[in-house]
Amino acid sequence: ELVVDFPDYVPEPRPGLPTAVRQSNPFGIAFKGEHAYVADASANIIRDVDLDARTFSTLTQFGPLPNNRGFGPPFVEAVPDTVRVVGDQLLVTLLTGFPFPIGNAQVRVVDIGTGTNSPFITGLTSAIDVLPNDGGGYVTLEFSTDMLNPGALGRLRSYADATATPVVIANCLITPTSMEQDTNHLYITEIFTGRVVKITR
Repeated sequence: ELVVDFPDYVPEPRPGLPTAVRQSNPFGIAFKGEHAYVADASANIIRDVDLDARTFSTLTQFGPLPNNRGFGPPFVEAVPDTVRVVGDQLLVTLLTGFPFPIGNAQVRVVDIGTGTNSPFITGLTSAIDVLPNDGGGYVTLEFSTDMLNPGALGRLRSYADATATPVVIANCLITPTSMEQDTNHLYITEIFTGRVVKITR
């Protein structure tokens, strides 16, 4: 049953390319009450879907992030992927675009009421998921520690709070994409291997 139909693309004319478009790429979704919050990785936005009214609007948009690679453009796209509801806020991971800066990905916090977004956990690389830790603090998941290095693996880290020094839980994950938890375990999906990895805490 169709709830809403996002546009497949929006016009984005460029010099010498007046018919250019930006495609839609809905990636992550989270629910609170009668609303769904959808991360569009290509449009760099969070959409607010009213499930009762079957309408949608843009809650917030993420600006570009600095590129510290030493080549490519000075800034890269944010690329929001996973959305988590925490009280009256959203936690959103930003993967970043090519050439995938080292340490410049982050988790942003979004106020659901106002749409204001700001940095929450910084210093990540290819951030793909975040969870409030059952024991307090947060856990972050990174798709890779260097997207341009085929041998670089994914990483799971914990934070006592948003500004604490992270502790590595696992750095041997192969293209991890999402995670869930119960009291004693974290469950992580790996897209290239097709595995679900269980980590005991």
